[in-house]
Amino acid sequence: METFSFEKLKKAYTLRHEPEQYVRFARTFWVALLFVTSVLICAGLVFGAWQFVFLRKSVNASPPPAGITGFNKEQLRTIVSAFEKRQTEFEGMMSGE
Repeated sequence: METFSFEKLKKAYTLRHEPEQYVRFARTFWVALLFVTSVLICAGLVFGAWQFVFLRKSVNASPPPAGITGFNKEQLRTIVSAFEKRQTEFEGMMSGE
């Protein structure tokens, strides 16, 4: 395979009207396309690995402080009933009542 040089590429460009020079342009195009694609794939893999490591660190964070507790059953029932009330009001407005 022929080695790449910008001098050969310049010569091919000056003689671009000759069909023999299309091979050099095509080879240069495909090499450049493969290079850019491989760089983008590698960058995507590195970025994905970095995000994965960052996510693992944030998931393994310390637990919440002891003073923070969840809802009890009565509070959850109140919240769910408020949402059900809003849903029936919304459905009533959509049906034109």
